[in-house]
Amino acid sequence: MKEKLNGFHVALLIYMIELDVTVFMLPRMVAVNIGTNGWLG
Repeated sequence: MKEKLNGFHVALLIYMIELDVTVFMLPRMVAVNIGTNGWLG
């Protein structure tokens, strides 16, 4: 039995990886640009 990845699933996987990277990178970007009290904004 050969199973292939659907093009939709590949696109969804790439999108989720990029979103995950952004979610973990965003607090660092806020801390660098605004300061450690950026959560107040």
